Amino acid sequence: MSRKSKTTLEQRFWAKVNKDGPIPERYPELGPCLVWTACVVRGGYGLFGVNGKGTIAHLYSLGLAGIQVPEGKLACHHCDVAGCVNPSHIFFGTQSQNLMDASSKRRIA
Repeated sequence: MSRKSKTTLEQRFWAKVNKDGPIPERYPELGPCLVWTACVVRGGYGLFGVNGKGTIAHLYSLGLAGIQVPEGKLACHHCDVAGCVNPSHIFFGTQSQNLMDASSKRRIA
């Protein structure tokens, strides 16, 4: 009797990521985006199933890296790629700071 090897959640997560994504124009020193290739929700954010519940992929990626989002903050993307799960592309800010960042990059009026 042979045993099937079990795929861990982390292996399942990274199997859904394109590791050759674009390099952010404004922040090339951060390296390439790691782009989620599975289910996405409105806005292009990745959705990863964990124990029957959907989890935002870039937040799950932060957890894998041992990084927690500080209370009262959002996980925002330096790269402006909603589907990017590269922890080094994430910064923490308030809703106001996120909107100012988007405005400075001319993503919103």
